[in-house]
Amino acid sequence: TELEAIQASTVKAARALKEERLGVIKESAYADLLILNSNPLENIEQTKDIYKVMKGGVLYNQQEILGSVPSKEEVMAILERFMGEYVDETLLFIEEKISKL
Repeated sequence: TELEAIQASTVKAARALKEERLGVIKESAYADLLILNSNPLENIEQTKDIYKVMKGGVLYNQQEILGSVPSKEEVMAILERFMGEYVDETLLFIEEKISKL
């Protein structure tokens, strides 16, 4: 159900991490919140209908949050650099180990 999906991503996830200050709204808890325009208990897809986001005690609108997300091209460039470095380092490590055999 919609309620179970929401609980799985909040309170139950926090319990799995054994973190009492996550997944709840109460004093001394970490409270990053989504404020929605529509009721997700009616349809879980309505979790995409975001009005505001509270992160670290600061309220943002959706455009402010999405403005900090890198473009697909930026992500691909970062991934390519990472993979190039990882592959190069891994191959050097393997070659070194093989040469010692």
